[in-house]
Amino acid sequence: MEKRVKTTELGLEVGRITNFGLLGFDYRAMGFNPRTALQTATSPGLFIFGEHDILVIPDKNIERLHEIFGDDLPDNLSVAVAERAAHDFRLVDTPCHSYNEPTQYEQSAEVIEVLNGWLAEQGY
Repeated sequence: MEKRVKTTELGLEVGRITNFGLLGFDYRAMGFNPRTALQTATSPGLFIFGEHDILVIPDKNIERLHEIFGDDLPDNLSVAVAERAAHDFRLVDTPCHSYNEPTQYEQSAEVIEVLNGWLAEQGY
């Protein structure tokens, strides 16, 4: 995991300097600070994180939400963590799984349940 984090950080730095191609896209996407957008958002939002996601790490992102809002997340925003889910919401036993054959992993039913429940709360 440390190697992947370092590789991602290096890619972001190269993307910042070159702002070209996929590394440029990654830098623009991952370098974005959402604080103002989140604080001023009034429409409903649902953040579903995969427990074993190494690209969008749940603990770090939830920690960031607490940094922005304290312990009082606005009523229009919801957070869920899908157990055993990776970045693509497929079920894995560890964050260090192979993406070479993603179809070998079953999709998380929990993500669908959370999404359906949240949509029902929104009146859909």
